[in-house]
Amino acid sequence: MSSPQIILHISVCTTPFGHWSFELVSGVTDFAYKGVALNTKYFCFFGCLNTKSALQNYKVLLANGTQAKSAPVERTLYVDEMKAKIGSGKDDQSEFCPDPYIENIVMNGIQQAPINNATSIANTILLRMNRGPGWAVVVVQLADGGAVVNSVYPDWNFCDYSAIRNNVDFYNVKVAKIDMS
Repeated sequence: MSSPQIILHISVCTTPFGHWSFELVSGVTDFAYKGVALNTKYFCFFGCLNTKSALQNYKVLLANGTQAKSAPVERTLYVDEMKAKIGSGKDDQSEFCPDPYIENIVMNGIQQAPINNATSIANTILLRMNRGPGWAVVVVQLADGGAVVNSVYPDWNFCDYSAIRNNVDFYNVKVAKIDMS
């Protein structure tokens, strides 16, 4: 897939209104999304294992209504650096997963899903959330050398969490309350 096609997918789902989060991932070995159905007005996902890439774009319903606590933070994460940080025990992910209930569900869902794959992890997290309709979960497994470029919100209706399962497999999980307006 060429870059212009990826840019087209970003443009299709984004409107000028709302609090949008995006993610572009390389080095993808597995992915899954659950919860809110895909819809070009508020929740888009495109993944391709042949190109080892994924793109997601979704409109977040922030916990404090229409006023953002802060602008989204744009960042780049490298799998190798994140693995080292997580392995050292110095990784505090609560900045972009501030609700301790959701953080605990995601952390345990990654480790305790019955099958070590993105679909099983996404199902486990969504079933344990017990937050009602309107939530989306996206799980992406990345290979060593992979990278994530994204925008994240420090908000209770948003969680961006990365973890290692079985000391080998790296997963990045997004949980968000989707603004369907």
